[in-house]
Amino acid sequence: EEVWTSSITGVTGTIFTRLLMGPICDVYGARISMGMILVLASIPSGLLGFVQNAQELALLRFFISIAGSCFVMCQYWT
Repeated sequence: EEVWTSSITGVTGTIFTRLLMGPICDVYGARISMGMILVLASIPSGLLGFVQNAQELALLRFFISIAGSCFVMCQYWT
């Protein structure tokens, strides 16, 4: 059940971030948006080794799922 919860939080974060990235790309452009997403996703990825329980894993999976919206910027470029 704990793995299931972390997976659900990961998908939820990706969905919300995908919805936000379209307007952000319109305002700031795809390059700045992509850089911002990659930097923001690298911080929780680096903290993943310090996870002690399932709640921390679910929280970090939510923030790591921000990187799942990178395809929006790739589609914006083409």
